[in-house]
Amino acid sequence: MVRMNYAGRVCLLFLVVLTGLSLMSQPAAAQILYGSLVGNVKDPSDAAIGGATVVATHKETNQARQTASNEVGSFSFPTMQAGVYEIRVTKDGFRTATSEVTVTINSVTRADLTLQLGAVAESVQVTAAAASLQTDRSEVRAEMGSKTFQNLPVPLGRNYQSLLRTIPGFRPPSNAHSVPTNPSRALTYKRQRRQL
Repeated sequence: MVRMNYAGRVCLLFLVVLTGLSLMSQPAAAQILYGSLVGNVKDPSDAAIGGATVVATHKETNQARQTASNEVGSFSFPTMQAGVYEIRVTKDGFRTATSEVTVTINSVTRADLTLQLGAVAESVQVTAAAASLQTDRSEVRAEMGSKTFQNLPVPLGRNYQSLLRTIPGFRPPSNAHSVPTNPSRALTYKRQRRQL
C-alpha cells in the first residue's frame, strides 16, 4: 500500500475536484434570433424629414421602442423580436402617420413613411402596403409559415422537406439514400448554379 503525505493528499483531492467540475455540464444559453426594422421619413415632395419621432410598438406584447430619424430621414431599430409592429411617426407641423409591418427573424424589414403637412392632431393611417421587397440584402429567401405546413398535403414519406418544392425557383430535391437505409426519406439539395 502506497502512503501519501499531506501535500500529496491535498494535490490528489484538488485534481479530483477539478476533474469533477470540468465534467459538470454547464446550462446552455438559449439562442435568440432577431430581425431589424429600417425606414425613411419623408414629406410629400420626397424631402427627408430629420428629427421625427418614430415609435415601434409590438402588437402582441405592447412593448414600445422609440428613436428619431436622422438628418437624411432614416431610422433603424436593430434586434427586434419577430412579430407585427405598429409604426407611429410624429413631427411638429405634420400629421401623425402610422403603419403596420411584420418583422421576421434574420431579415431586414423596411417601413418608409410619408408625413403630410397639417396639424399634429390630424393623423394618416396606412392600411394597405405593397408587397415588401428585400433591398437591404442581396440574399434570396422565402418563408413558409406554420399554416403552410398544416394545410398543404405532404407527399410520400411524410417528410416536411418535400414542401420546399412549392417555393418558386427552388431546385427539386432528391432522396439522400435508398429507402432501406433512409427510412425517414431525408432529401438532399444541390445548389443551383446561375447561368451568366
